[in-house]
Amino acid sequence: MIRRILLVAGGTGGHVWPAIAFGDWVKRHHPEVHLGYLTGMRSLELEMYRSAGLDPHIISLEGSPLGAPRGQRLRRWRQQFQGLSQSAECFREERPDACVLFGGYLCFPSLLVAKMRGISALVHEQNAWAGKTARLASRMGVPVASGWDRCAPFAEGRFTPVGVPVRSFHLVSRQEAWQRLGLEGEAPSAPIVAVMAGSLASHPLFLQVQNLAREDAFASWTFLFLGASSCLDRQGNRILLPRRWDVEFLYSVADLAVLRAGASTLTEVRLAGLPALVVPWRHATGDHQRANALQFCRDNVGQIWDETTGTEEELATQLKRLEASRQEHPRSGRDMYNAAERISSDLWRVLIAPLGERRGLL
Repeated sequence: MIRRILLVAGGTGGHVWPAIAFGDWVKRHHPEVHLGYLTGMRSLELEMYRSAGLDPHIISLEGSPLGAPRGQRLRRWRQQFQGLSQSAECFREERPDACVLFGGYLCFPSLLVAKMRGISALVHEQNAWAGKTARLASRMGVPVASGWDRCAPFAEGRFTPVGVPVRSFHLVSRQEAWQRLGLEGEAPSAPIVAVMAGSLASHPLFLQVQNLAREDAFASWTFLFLGASSCLDRQGNRILLPRRWDVEFLYSVADLAVLRAGASTLTEVRLAGLPALVVPWRHATGDHQRANALQFCRDNVGQIWDETTGTEEELATQLKRLEASRQEHPRSGRDMYNAAERISSDLWRVLIAPLGERRGLL
Protein backbone atom coordinates (compact mmCIF):
# COMPACT_ATOMS: atom_id res chain seq x y z
CA MET A 1 0.00 0.00 0.00
CA ILE A 2 1.26 3.46 -0.91
CA ARG A 3 1.63 5.77 2.08
CA ARG A 4 4.17 8.31 0.85
CA ILE A 5 4.47 9.79 -2.65
CA LEU A 6 7.02 12.20 -4.07
CA LEU A 7 5.86 14.36 -7.00
CA VAL A 8 8.68 15.74 -9.15
CA ALA A 9 8.05 18.59 -11.59
CA GLY A 10 9.83 21.70 -12.77
CA GLY A 11 10.45 24.03 -15.67
CA THR A 12 7.18 25.45 -16.97
CA GLY A 13 3.59 25.46 -15.80
CA GLY A 14 2.95 22.63 -18.26
CA HIS A 15 4.87 20.33 -15.92
CA VAL A 16 4.26 21.96 -12.55
CA TRP A 17 0.48 22.43 -12.65
CA PRO A 18 -0.32 18.78 -13.47
CA ALA A 19 1.78 17.76 -10.45
CA ILE A 20 -0.03 20.27 -8.24
CA ALA A 21 -3.43 19.21 -9.61
CA PHE A 22 -2.74 15.52 -9.05
CA GLY A 23 -1.43 16.21 -5.56
CA ASP A 24 -4.58 18.15 -4.73
CA TRP A 25 -6.70 15.21 -5.89
CA VAL A 26 -4.69 12.79 -3.75
CA LYS A 27 -5.10 15.01 -0.69
CA ARG A 28 -8.88 15.05 -1.10
CA HIS A 29 -9.38 11.39 -1.91
CA HIS A 30 -6.54 9.75 0.01
CA PRO A 31 -5.79 12.01 2.99
CA GLU A 32 -3.80 9.22 4.65
CA VAL A 33 -1.10 9.55 1.96
CA HIS A 34 1.81 11.88 2.66
CA LEU A 35 2.86 14.00 -0.32
CA GLY A 36 6.22 15.60 -1.00
CA TYR A 37 7.17 17.87 -3.90
CA LEU A 38 10.52 18.38 -5.60
CA THR A 39 11.35 21.18 -8.03
CA GLY A 40 14.18 23.34 -9.34
CA MET A 41 15.50 26.74 -8.36
CA ARG A 42 13.74 28.98 -10.90
CA SER A 43 11.66 31.74 -9.33
CA LEU A 44 8.68 30.97 -11.58
CA GLU A 45 8.56 27.37 -10.37
CA LEU A 46 8.50 28.49 -6.75
CA GLU A 47 5.85 31.10 -7.51
CA MET A 48 3.51 28.43 -8.87
CA TYR A 49 4.02 26.04 -5.97
CA ARG A 50 3.65 28.73 -3.35
CA SER A 51 0.52 30.13 -4.99
CA ALA A 52 -0.94 26.68 -4.25
CA GLY A 53 0.25 26.84 -0.63
CA LEU A 54 3.06 24.31 -1.16
CA ASP A 55 6.66 24.41 0.01
CA PRO A 56 8.61 22.03 -2.24
CA HIS A 57 12.08 20.62 -1.84
CA ILE A 58 14.48 22.50 -4.12
CA ILE A 59 17.49 21.20 -6.00
CA SER A 60 20.09 23.53 -7.49
CA LEU A 61 19.30 23.09 -11.17
CA GLU A 62 18.53 25.92 -13.56
CA GLY A 63 17.94 23.91 -16.70
CA SER A 64 18.96 20.98 -18.86
CA PRO A 65 22.50 20.84 -20.27
CA LEU A 66 21.03 19.40 -23.46
CA GLY A 67 20.35 22.20 -25.91
CA ALA A 68 21.80 24.82 -23.57
CA PRO A 69 24.00 27.60 -24.97
CA ARG A 70 27.60 26.45 -25.27
CA GLY A 71 28.79 28.71 -22.46
CA GLN A 72 26.28 27.17 -20.02
CA ARG A 73 26.64 23.46 -20.77
CA LEU A 74 29.57 22.69 -18.46
CA ARG A 75 27.94 24.48 -15.54
CA ARG A 76 24.65 22.67 -16.09
CA TRP A 77 26.35 19.27 -16.29
CA ARG A 78 27.99 20.03 -12.95
CA GLN A 79 24.58 20.98 -11.59
CA GLN A 80 23.21 17.61 -12.73
CA PHE A 81 25.73 15.79 -10.54
CA GLN A 82 24.94 18.13 -7.65
CA GLY A 83 21.24 17.61 -8.34
CA LEU A 84 21.70 13.85 -8.11
CA SER A 85 23.08 14.23 -4.58
CA GLN A 86 20.34 16.68 -3.60
CA SER A 87 17.65 14.41 -5.05
CA ALA A 88 19.01 11.50 -3.05
CA GLU A 89 18.85 13.62 0.11
CA CYS A 90 15.22 14.51 -0.68
CA PHE A 91 14.37 10.82 -1.13
CA ARG A 92 16.04 10.00 2.19
CA GLU A 93 13.99 12.68 3.93
CA GLU A 94 10.66 11.93 2.24
CA ARG A 95 11.03 8.10 2.24
CA PRO A 96 8.55 7.70 -0.65
CA ASP A 97 6.91 4.42 -1.54
CA ALA A 98 6.44 5.79 -5.05
CA CYS A 99 7.35 8.82 -7.10
CA VAL A 100 5.68 10.39 -10.11
CA LEU A 101 7.87 12.29 -12.55
CA PHE A 102 5.89 15.01 -14.33
CA GLY A 103 8.71 16.16 -16.55
CA GLY A 104 11.02 19.10 -16.76
CA TYR A 105 14.77 19.31 -16.67
CA LEU A 106 15.10 18.08 -13.06
CA CYS A 107 13.43 14.66 -13.45
CA PHE A 108 16.51 12.81 -14.67
CA PRO A 109 18.33 12.81 -11.27
CA SER A 110 15.13 11.68 -9.51
CA LEU A 111 14.67 8.88 -12.03
CA LEU A 112 18.18 7.60 -11.28
CA VAL A 113 17.67 7.83 -7.51
CA ALA A 114 14.34 5.97 -7.70
CA LYS A 115 15.90 3.16 -9.74
CA MET A 116 18.94 2.88 -7.44
CA ARG A 117 16.72 2.71 -4.35
CA GLY A 118 14.20 0.32 -5.86
CA ILE A 119 11.35 2.81 -5.45
CA SER A 120 8.32 2.42 -7.69
CA ALA A 121 8.34 5.18 -10.30
CA LEU A 122 5.87 6.39 -12.89
CA VAL A 123 6.44 9.00 -15.59
CA HIS A 124 3.59 11.24 -16.66
CA GLU A 125 4.31 12.61 -20.12
CA GLN A 126 2.00 15.53 -20.86
CA ASN A 127 3.01 15.96 -24.48
CA ALA A 128 2.12 14.04 -27.61
CA TRP A 129 5.84 13.71 -28.33
CA ALA A 130 7.71 12.17 -25.39
CA GLY A 131 10.65 13.99 -23.88
CA LYS A 132 14.11 12.55 -23.29
CA THR A 133 13.44 11.55 -19.67
CA ALA A 134 10.26 9.68 -20.61
CA ARG A 135 12.04 7.82 -23.41
CA LEU A 136 14.94 6.90 -21.14
CA ALA A 137 12.58 5.85 -18.35
CA SER A 138 10.69 3.57 -20.70
CA ARG A 139 13.93 1.85 -21.72
CA MET A 140 14.69 1.39 -18.00
CA GLY A 141 11.36 -0.38 -17.50
CA VAL A 142 9.55 2.56 -15.87
CA PRO A 143 5.90 2.81 -17.01
CA VAL A 144 4.72 5.92 -18.82
CA ALA A 145 1.27 7.50 -18.53
CA SER A 146 0.43 10.03 -21.22
CA GLY A 147 -1.66 13.12 -21.65
CA TRP A 148 -2.92 12.13 -25.11
CA ASP A 149 -3.84 8.91 -26.86
CA ARG A 150 -0.68 9.38 -28.91
CA CYS A 151 2.78 9.58 -27.33
CA ALA A 152 5.36 9.36 -30.10
CA PRO A 153 7.75 7.74 -30.64
CA PHE A 154 6.19 5.04 -28.42
CA ALA A 155 4.08 2.42 -30.13
CA GLU A 156 0.63 1.63 -28.78
CA GLY A 157 0.95 -0.58 -25.74
CA ARG A 158 4.09 1.17 -24.48
CA PHE A 159 2.17 3.86 -22.61
CA THR A 160 -1.16 4.35 -20.85
CA PRO A 161 -3.31 7.32 -21.95
CA VAL A 162 -4.90 9.05 -18.95
CA GLY A 163 -5.06 12.74 -19.88
CA VAL A 164 -3.34 15.70 -18.26
CA PRO A 165 -4.27 16.38 -14.61
CA VAL A 166 -5.67 19.90 -14.42
CA ARG A 167 -6.95 22.15 -11.70
CA SER A 168 -10.54 21.48 -10.67
CA PHE A 169 -12.80 24.48 -11.03
CA HIS A 170 -16.24 25.48 -12.18
CA LEU A 171 -17.13 28.01 -14.84
CA VAL A 172 -19.00 31.07 -13.59
CA SER A 173 -21.24 33.60 -15.33
CA ARG A 174 -19.71 35.96 -17.86
CA GLN A 175 -20.47 39.02 -15.73
CA GLU A 176 -19.08 37.51 -12.54
CA ALA A 177 -15.91 36.44 -14.33
CA TRP A 178 -15.52 39.94 -15.82
CA GLN A 179 -15.70 41.50 -12.39
CA ARG A 180 -13.46 38.89 -10.75
CA LEU A 181 -10.79 39.78 -13.31
CA GLY A 182 -10.90 43.32 -11.92
CA LEU A 183 -12.77 44.81 -14.90
CA GLU A 184 -15.43 47.44 -14.44
CA GLY A 185 -18.86 47.83 -16.02
CA GLU A 186 -20.83 45.32 -18.03
CA ALA A 187 -19.08 42.49 -19.78
CA PRO A 188 -19.18 42.99 -23.57
CA SER A 189 -21.66 40.97 -25.58
CA ALA A 190 -19.34 40.92 -28.62
CA PRO A 191 -16.62 38.24 -28.82
CA ILE A 192 -14.00 38.15 -26.08
CA VAL A 193 -10.67 36.52 -26.92
CA ALA A 194 -8.35 35.19 -24.21
CA VAL A 195 -4.72 35.35 -25.32
CA MET A 196 -2.39 33.09 -23.34
CA ALA A 197 1.26 32.62 -24.23
CA GLY A 198 2.31 30.17 -21.54
CA SER A 199 3.72 30.50 -18.04
CA LEU A 200 6.95 31.94 -19.45
CA ALA A 201 4.93 34.33 -21.63
CA SER A 202 5.76 35.06 -25.25
CA HIS A 203 5.86 38.69 -26.20
CA PRO A 204 6.05 38.11 -29.98
CA LEU A 205 2.66 36.36 -29.87
CA PHE A 206 1.20 39.14 -27.72
CA LEU A 207 2.43 41.78 -30.16
CA GLN A 208 1.07 39.98 -33.21
CA VAL A 209 -2.40 39.64 -31.72
CA GLN A 210 -2.36 43.22 -30.43
CA ASN A 211 -1.64 44.45 -33.95
CA LEU A 212 -4.55 42.39 -35.22
CA ALA A 213 -6.87 43.78 -32.54
CA ARG A 214 -6.27 47.31 -33.82
CA GLU A 215 -7.86 46.49 -37.19
CA ASP A 216 -11.34 47.83 -37.89
CA ALA A 217 -12.67 44.31 -38.44
CA PHE A 218 -12.06 43.55 -34.75
CA ALA A 219 -13.02 46.91 -33.28
CA SER A 220 -16.05 45.45 -31.47
CA TRP A 221 -14.08 42.50 -30.08
CA THR A 222 -12.27 42.49 -26.75
CA PHE A 223 -8.84 40.88 -26.34
CA LEU A 224 -7.59 39.86 -22.89
CA PHE A 225 -3.82 39.28 -22.71
CA LEU A 226 -2.93 37.19 -19.67
CA GLY A 227 0.49 37.96 -18.22
CA ALA A 228 1.23 40.80 -20.63
CA SER A 229 1.61 43.46 -17.94
CA SER A 230 2.53 43.79 -14.29
CA CYS A 231 -0.81 45.50 -13.66
CA LEU A 232 -4.17 45.81 -15.38
CA ASP A 233 -3.78 48.09 -18.40
CA ARG A 234 -6.69 48.88 -20.72
CA GLN A 235 -5.85 50.12 -24.21
CA GLY A 236 -9.11 50.38 -26.15
CA ASN A 237 -10.29 46.88 -27.00
CA ARG A 238 -7.00 45.42 -25.71
CA ILE A 239 -6.78 44.65 -22.00
CA LEU A 240 -3.42 43.63 -20.59
CA LEU A 241 -3.75 41.51 -17.46
CA PRO A 242 -1.09 40.66 -14.89
CA ARG A 243 -0.02 37.06 -14.48
CA ARG A 244 -2.46 35.10 -12.37
CA TRP A 245 -2.99 31.44 -11.66
CA ASP A 246 -6.78 31.40 -10.98
CA VAL A 247 -7.57 31.13 -14.67
CA GLU A 248 -11.14 29.87 -14.29
CA PHE A 249 -12.38 33.45 -14.61
CA LEU A 250 -10.55 33.92 -17.88
CA TYR A 251 -12.04 30.70 -19.26
CA SER A 252 -15.50 31.73 -18.05
CA VAL A 253 -15.52 35.14 -19.71
CA ALA A 254 -13.87 34.16 -23.01
CA ASP A 255 -15.54 33.05 -26.23
CA LEU A 256 -12.32 32.12 -28.03
CA ALA A 257 -8.72 31.47 -27.04
CA VAL A 258 -5.39 32.16 -28.71
CA LEU A 259 -2.68 30.15 -27.01
CA ARG A 260 0.54 28.24 -27.18
CA ALA A 261 0.34 24.46 -27.40
CA GLY A 262 1.32 23.49 -23.89
CA ALA A 263 -0.52 20.28 -23.00
CA SER A 264 -1.84 21.52 -19.65
CA THR A 265 -3.43 24.68 -21.06
CA LEU A 266 -4.82 22.84 -24.07
CA THR A 267 -6.49 20.34 -21.75
CA GLU A 268 -8.07 23.12 -19.67
CA VAL A 269 -9.28 24.93 -22.79
CA ARG A 270 -10.73 21.68 -24.16
CA LEU A 271 -12.63 21.00 -20.95
CA ALA A 272 -13.85 24.61 -20.88
CA GLY A 273 -15.28 24.10 -24.38
CA LEU A 274 -13.39 27.04 -25.90
CA PRO A 275 -12.64 27.11 -29.63
CA ALA A 276 -8.93 27.81 -29.90
CA LEU A 277 -6.38 29.19 -32.32
CA VAL A 278 -3.25 27.27 -31.38
CA VAL A 279 0.17 28.79 -32.07
CA PRO A 280 2.90 26.20 -31.39
CA TRP A 281 6.13 27.59 -29.99
CA ARG A 282 8.68 26.82 -32.66
CA HIS A 283 11.54 26.37 -30.17
CA ALA A 284 9.81 23.61 -28.18
CA THR A 285 12.01 20.55 -27.74
CA GLY A 286 11.31 17.96 -30.41
CA ASP A 287 8.60 20.25 -31.82
CA HIS A 288 6.29 18.71 -29.20
CA GLN A 289 3.98 21.72 -29.21
CA ARG A 290 3.06 21.07 -32.83
CA ALA A 291 2.31 17.46 -31.95
CA ASN A 292 0.07 18.67 -29.11
CA ALA A 293 -1.68 21.14 -31.41
CA LEU A 294 -2.44 18.44 -33.98
CA GLN A 295 -3.91 16.19 -31.29
CA PHE A 296 -6.04 19.02 -29.91
CA CYS A 297 -7.41 20.11 -33.29
CA ARG A 298 -8.24 16.54 -34.25
CA ASP A 299 -10.93 16.27 -31.56
CA ASN A 300 -11.84 19.87 -30.74
CA VAL A 301 -12.85 23.12 -32.43
CA GLY A 302 -9.43 24.50 -33.18
CA GLN A 303 -7.04 25.71 -35.83
CA ILE A 304 -3.26 25.97 -36.00
CA TRP A 305 -1.46 29.14 -37.02
CA ASP A 306 2.27 29.14 -37.76
CA GLU A 307 3.74 32.42 -36.56
CA THR A 308 6.85 31.90 -38.69
CA THR A 309 5.21 31.46 -42.08
CA GLY A 310 1.67 32.70 -41.42
CA THR A 311 0.54 36.20 -42.33
CA GLU A 312 -1.54 38.63 -40.30
CA GLU A 313 -4.29 38.26 -42.90
CA GLU A 314 -4.32 34.50 -42.34
CA LEU A 315 -4.43 35.06 -38.59
CA ALA A 316 -7.47 37.31 -38.99
CA THR A 317 -9.19 34.81 -41.28
CA GLN A 318 -8.67 31.93 -38.88
CA LEU A 319 -10.02 33.91 -35.92
CA LYS A 320 -13.13 34.80 -37.92
CA ARG A 321 -13.60 31.14 -38.84
CA LEU A 322 -13.36 30.14 -35.22
CA GLU A 323 -15.98 32.69 -34.28
CA ALA A 324 -18.27 31.33 -37.01
CA SER A 325 -17.71 27.81 -35.66
CA ARG A 326 -18.59 29.00 -32.18
CA GLN A 327 -21.86 30.42 -33.43
CA GLU A 328 -22.70 27.10 -35.11
CA HIS A 329 -21.66 24.99 -32.11
CA PRO A 330 -22.58 26.75 -28.86
CA ARG A 331 -20.34 26.18 -25.88
CA SER A 332 -21.15 22.90 -24.20
CA GLY A 333 -20.42 24.10 -20.67
CA ARG A 334 -19.08 20.67 -19.78
CA ASP A 335 -18.29 20.07 -16.11
CA MET A 336 -14.61 20.81 -15.73
CA TYR A 337 -14.62 19.59 -12.14
CA ASN A 338 -15.79 16.08 -12.96
CA ALA A 339 -13.51 15.83 -15.99
CA ALA A 340 -10.48 16.85 -13.93
CA GLU A 341 -11.47 14.34 -11.26
CA ARG A 342 -11.58 11.52 -13.80
CA ILE A 343 -8.13 12.29 -15.21
CA SER A 344 -6.45 12.26 -11.80
CA SER A 345 -8.38 9.15 -10.82
CA ASP A 346 -7.10 7.34 -13.90
CA LEU A 347 -3.53 8.40 -13.14
CA TRP A 348 -3.88 7.13 -9.55
CA ARG A 349 -5.16 3.82 -10.86
CA VAL A 350 -2.03 3.39 -12.98
CA LEU A 351 0.23 4.45 -10.10
CA ILE A 352 -1.10 1.97 -7.59
CA ALA A 353 -1.52 -0.97 -9.95
CA PRO A 354 0.83 -3.89 -9.20
CA LEU A 355 3.34 -4.37 -11.99
CA GLY A 356 1.49 -7.28 -13.58
CA GLU A 357 -1.85 -5.49 -13.48
CA ARG A 358 -0.25 -2.29 -14.74
CA ARG A 359 1.08 -4.12 -17.77
CA GLY A 360 -2.41 -5.40 -18.36
CA LEU A 361 -3.64 -1.82 -18.56
CA LEU A 362 -1.24 -0.96 -21.38
